[in-house]
Amino acid sequence: MFFDGQEFCEFAAKVQPSGKSHGSGCAFSAAITAGLANRMTLLDAIDQAKQLVNMAIQYSDGQGGARPGERSGVRGKEEVVTQVSSPGAP
Repeated sequence: MFFDGQEFCEFAAKVQPSGKSHGSGCAFSAAITAGLANRMTLLDAIDQAKQLVNMAIQYSDGQGGARPGERSGVRGKEEVVTQVSSPGAP
């Protein structure tokens, strides 16, 4: 549900299983921010973010507390920290 001060807009979708949704709120807010940075309207950015997160949850295998972004090609924090802490590694 979104309210812009004048009217309500509902972004309805099928309920996703909660066991596969860890990190989806962070992914959702990041996707909205990315949409706004790409000059989308707020409503379009929200709609696109909702679709992205729903697809990430839908196609996640849900194992190991996986975050939706990790299943769509985004590296996890641990992998980035390992790369930064060992610059001389092959």
